[in-house]
Amino acid sequence: MTTTIQTAIKRAVLIITGMGTILASSASWAYVYTVQGYTRSNGTYVQPYLRSSPDGSVYNNLGYGR
Repeated sequence: MTTTIQTAIKRAVLIITGMGTILASSASWAYVYTVQGYTRSNGTYVQPYLRSSPDGSVYNNLGYGR
């Protein structure tokens, strides 16, 4: 009977940990938005791209760590 309780606790911990991981990863993309493509004054077309909101921190930018 102890094994059943231990197994249930392990499952609950794994589920809670997994949910926390999913929530944390989705929160890190909360301030990302798409910039639409546009044409510069010299005629060059700039393709659409993703941009993070400027907040003064370099550690949460999309290109950090490459």
